Amino acid sequence: MGKFRTAGLVWLRRTLFGTALVVVLVLGGTAFRVWQVARVDDRAPADMIVVLGAAQYNGKPSPIFEARLRHAKQLYDAGVAKVIVTAGGNKVGDAYT
Repeated sequence: MGKFRTAGLVWLRRTLFGTALVVVLVLGGTAFRVWQVARVDDRAPADMIVVLGAAQYNGKPSPIFEARLRHAKQLYDAGVAKVIVTAGGNKVGDAYT
């Protein structure tokens, strides 16, 4: 009975170690690939840059909208497109869109 118990523990230990090793390799490989792809600049020229709307407060853009506009300007300055288009809505009482 002791021999079978020892063999079962060895099998269990090997299975757990193998599973943990596979998990670490998959997570590590995925993290490495994300890191690798994040450093590639593969943007192509475009017809236009579209900035999706966000909140603005009486003509002053919200921090999110301001960041979108700043990024659009960076793309424009880099020559990605020659036109920037902003998109958004207009609520009753808004002085700006």
